[in-house]
Amino acid sequence: MQLDSWRNGILFHYKNYRFLIIFHLILFFPITNGYALLKPVMTSSTKEIRDFFSAGNGSSNAKLVFVDYSRKNSTKKLCYLDFSEKITIPVVHTISAAEDANVPVISPDGNWVIYATGEGSEAGSPVNKRSSVYICRISKDAVPVLVAADSACEPRFVQQNNELTVIYTTLAPNCAWEGFGKTMKVDIDVSGNTPVAGTPEVLFRHGSYTGGMSKDAKYLCGGGRHIAMIDLTSGKTRPDTVSVYKQ
Repeated sequence: MQLDSWRNGILFHYKNYRFLIIFHLILFFPITNGYALLKPVMTSSTKEIRDFFSAGNGSSNAKLVFVDYSRKNSTKKLCYLDFSEKITIPVVHTISAAEDANVPVISPDGNWVIYATGEGSEAGSPVNKRSSVYICRISKDAVPVLVAADSACEPRFVQQNNELTVIYTTLAPNCAWEGFGKTMKVDIDVSGNTPVAGTPEVLFRHGSYTGGMSKDAKYLCGGGRHIAMIDLTSGKTRPDTVSVYKQ
């Protein structure tokens, strides 16, 4: 399951399905370090959420990852909800060792999360900013493992079942396909106790496509304020489709 966006709730993917879960927020006005704190409150039970996914022909063994941006924390923490737990209300778990996490994505098998750290980690970042990519098991005591160091941005899992493959970019500004950086691919071996990243390969050297790759490995897409798609079999160096997202 993959976190797609955050506004008044969380939109996320499971297989070919898309779901929106709404979280209500309550404002607390005791001030901490000059900021009022936001505390999320669950409005559905664990069983109701499992039933929701099962009714959509999905699995009730669902998880959600997100980043805690609470002002009371010195660094952003990587958190998760496991809806398969036999508890009444979902509990937020923190992966304590995963600090300064951004743009987390869950692996197709639901066991791993990959994320970026650093000022250049997310699509739309300044071209002079850098970041690194890490992977860890979805567990409170997990130890993150470095996949790619400075510069690696916006990691995405390839949605295939036979191996764990990650797509990332070397830069992540808006219009990154205009010759900014490269789009990379790396296989990760998770057969042992610790994930082992292979040697990164250049998937596309004419720009950074931060949106990931299609299941058939034919298309790359880009994100940020603009969206583009390119056919890797076409021999083109510029995108086929570009749209502009206006806020």
